[in-house]
Amino acid sequence: MLIPYVLDHGIFENLVEQDAFIHPPPPDTLKMKNILGDSIYVEYDPIDQFFCSNGYAYDYTEFEVPDTLFAAPQRFEGEHLLEPVGTKFAWRQEVKVNSASTFEPIREFVNGGSNDSILRVPFSLGYDQNFDLEFKVPTLFPRRYLMVVRTHMFVGGIYDIYVNDELVFSIDYYDYILQRELWYSVTGIRYKPEGAFNRFDCWVDNAVPYGECKVKFVYNGPGRVNANGLVIDYIDFIPYDE
Repeated sequence: MLIPYVLDHGIFENLVEQDAFIHPPPPDTLKMKNILGDSIYVEYDPIDQFFCSNGYAYDYTEFEVPDTLFAAPQRFEGEHLLEPVGTKFAWRQEVKVNSASTFEPIREFVNGGSNDSILRVPFSLGYDQNFDLEFKVPTLFPRRYLMVVRTHMFVGGIYDIYVNDELVFSIDYYDYILQRELWYSVTGIRYKPEGAFNRFDCWVDNAVPYGECKVKFVYNGPGRVNANGLVIDYIDFIPYDE
């Protein structure tokens, strides 16, 4: 959705008249901006103006949705599950955590992290009770994805991973040790270590309507790794048509 000057004016001043939908030249007459503040023009003509609570709504004479809208990979950063509370971090309100013990989530700044930071939840060594982490990924369309998780190879345990309440993958982090820090993708490629980090992946075929994808990490035990917990740098959702 294209919202002109929304950062400056707020949603209740978006009474965009039809003459704002103009076509260059000249470019300096553009009146529309995207959410990044870039000047743009809209390549279709608005019709049937309708007044609603937060501005004007329009239909369009003709339009098309580019295929790239559905084909672009989506990245979900692990630290997006947290919010600052003073000098520390806590789970966002919409994140569901079920655990027999309380563990403080940490946004840890790491050189080489995708956003220069990661989500780390350190457990006590040998922790053998439950820990479930559930959250929504709001930007996915209903289609098939390759779900790629970048994590710390030596901080983990044994996990089941669910997407929309369906088990999609189980992982024992000790397998990184057994496989000499390599991981074999479901696509046939090999993921190589990047320092202490690596990836694992699985298919996600049961996507629900846009914005309703639910992911759940379920801890099943400590396994044989040197440190127990959960580390998420990012989760990539890569569209697949096969």
